[in-house]
Amino acid sequence: MTNPNDRPNDRQERELRERQLIRENQAARDGENTTNGLFLGIILAGLAGLIGLFFAFNQRAQTPAQQPQVPQINVQPPDVNIQAPPQAPAPAIQPPNPDININVPPAPPAAAPDVNINVPPQPQSQEQPAPSAAAEPAPAQPPVQPAPASEAPQ
Repeated sequence: MTNPNDRPNDRQERELRERQLIRENQAARDGENTTNGLFLGIILAGLAGLIGLFFAFNQRAQTPAQQPQVPQINVQPPDVNIQAPPQAPAPAIQPPNPDININVPPAPPAAAPDVNINVPPQPQSQEQPAPSAAAEPAPAQPPVQPAPASEAPQ
């Protein structure tokens, strides 16, 4: 249904716009269909899970819990009759008790060790060692000594 009075450019532009509108509508429907399909899948999976759980719990409630049966095996050793020839009891011989005599000689008394320590004599010096600060605290001011009377200033 083309209008013969339309210019060719107008017709092409109109067709392009129609195609564009169709594509946009198709994309919107595709997005809606995807969303609806996802929700439907989640709902169906949840429903199937609930039905499975209901069935499992219902079966478990009906069946009493039983312990697994272990088959019993009767294994008996064969009867074997073996008779040993009778033996005369051996006479009990006790060996004589050995005579053990242990003599320990007395230990000699331990002598005091010989220790020689030689300390060399220290030379006497005129200097006296300084008194240690820890033994005697130093006075804050030195004591004042009076001058001897024999020495008079000239």
